[in-house]
Amino acid sequence: MHGQIAWALAIEKHASIINDLSTIMCFSFVADELKAGRSVAPQMYPSATIYFSDIVGFTVLASESSPIQVVELLNDLYSTFDDTISRYDVYKVHLST
Repeated sequence: MHGQIAWALAIEKHASIINDLSTIMCFSFVADELKAGRSVAPQMYPSATIYFSDIVGFTVLASESSPIQVVELLNDLYSTFDDTISRYDVYKVHLST
């Protein structure tokens, strides 16, 4: 039973994040159109991917590392992500929870 509750809470959290993401990605365009008194038609995209990441074992790793080691690890990791996505036509949105 406890596992089912945790699973339901995780799904609810991710649904909230997806909702926030869509608001961030579309908000300024929608707001501009509405302010101008125009209606906003739905938009279709040929494909979309939402990527959630988690560093398994991060808490233990961080507790056994110096602050500068943690900063360097995260900088290297996210720099690698940034370098990879810069080669593709993607839109990156960072949400912190």
